[in-house]
Amino acid sequence: MKTIYNLIFIINALLILSSCKDQPGQSVVIGEAVGQTEGNYTIVKSYKISDINPVGISVLDNKIFVTDTTQKIVIHYNIEHDVLDTIVNDLQVCYINQRMSKVIMPVYNKDSVFVYRGDPNYYKFQLPIKLNNPTCFDGLNVNNFALVDQSNHRLIINKEGEFSIVGQYGSGEEQLDTPTAVCLHSNKYYVVDSGNKKIKIFDTTGKYLDNFGEEDDLISPTGISSDRINLYVADAGKNQVLVYNGLGMLQDSITQIVSQPSDVYAFNSLIYVCNKEGQTISIIKRKM
Repeated sequence: MKTIYNLIFIINALLILSSCKDQPGQSVVIGEAVGQTEGNYTIVKSYKISDINPVGISVLDNKIFVTDTTQKIVIHYNIEHDVLDTIVNDLQVCYINQRMSKVIMPVYNKDSVFVYRGDPNYYKFQLPIKLNNPTCFDGLNVNNFALVDQSNHRLIINKEGEFSIVGQYGSGEEQLDTPTAVCLHSNKYYVVDSGNKKIKIFDTTGKYLDNFGEEDDLISPTGISSDRINLYVADAGKNQVLVYNGLGMLQDSITQIVSQPSDVYAFNSLIYVCNKEGQTISIIKRKM
């Protein structure tokens, strides 16, 4: 079922919300893992953030954004100025991405999507489709994106103002079971179909193309990211970040220098990994 909506009305529906105050008790300590190497990968920076349970990660400029679904907060750490702030309180954000200098935050407990633009405010993005526990958003812009609607076991795709709903609960090719994250790579959407322990590929209209990962014995895949060459999949249960090419062929894996990775974000030739064990953020460089 597809319906065309006017982008102007969507943009005009953005609501400005006031920013949140800092969360007390949080601090950042430089981790001891700097310099650890595994194959082609080396930890160039490591941070331990106290009093959070990290789930999702993204990067914008010199700021690392980390979500904590237990405390319902999103923090950002300014690497250059060594400043730690809380930008969101009482919003349960899972996996986040940044596009067009904006951090996109689907809010699980509010059935909404918020946009953080790097200023003291964040904005609610109005959608014409009712959501049920959204977890991840990725795309080119506000008129070309995919959104994981987890509790409905589906993917919502907007292509030039035309919305498509893809998937329903199940294990078939076009079905999903508790999807967690989505990543745009080479003009295709790669969806982490966590319940089915695989990655499914759809084109930008929502047409099913292929799947992969089952043969690699994924256990609990959650986060996914792309550096335009490779795809990185975080699997805390397997204790690995798996590296795939766009065809879904396993190229490499990172396991010794990560610790129960829940999310991964590739940015500016670096790989940012959110480790559940130890509450750490690892910044990893790959040898070219």
